[in-house]
Amino acid sequence: MNKTVWWVLGLIILFLGVTYGVYYLSQTQKPETKATLYKLTDKERPRLAFNSNSKDMGRMKVSDTKTETFMIENKGEKPLNIFGISSTCGCTFGQLEYRGQKSGRFSMHSNSNYILTLNPKEKAKLYVIYKPALMPVQGQVERAVVIRTNDPENPEMYFGVTAFVE
Repeated sequence: MNKTVWWVLGLIILFLGVTYGVYYLSQTQKPETKATLYKLTDKERPRLAFNSNSKDMGRMKVSDTKTETFMIENKGEKPLNIFGISSTCGCTFGQLEYRGQKSGRFSMHSNSNYILTLNPKEKAKLYVIYKPALMPVQGQVERAVVIRTNDPENPEMYFGVTAFVE
């Protein structure tokens, strides 16, 4: 066989390996608790607060990996549950950090029972990780990590990043 065939086979095997790895990691998250749901009319309830829900990663190469950090806080009177974490593309991952412990990474096809509970006034970090090499594109891109919460005012929140991929 010639070199081109070996390169194509190698790329296919690499793609399948990365795809399986992402799938495996998304299936290994462990549930911590069950989400408690509230209504907008509840006087005491969780309230999701965040410093920003969009950031610009600037210019980057296809081979680069960049991470942006978003601060999340519960400004309510009841525990805030964060669950159903996913992303808008297989090249983008979300990861939570709470009390110095990081969760696994969540991606577009994550199917996890993971729930993070923030008590009133507690904070966590949400990392949005972008790896353009997994889905190569060039030019201006927008990607996001989606979280679901038991805050009836913010049941679903998108944390987006933009970048110019060279």
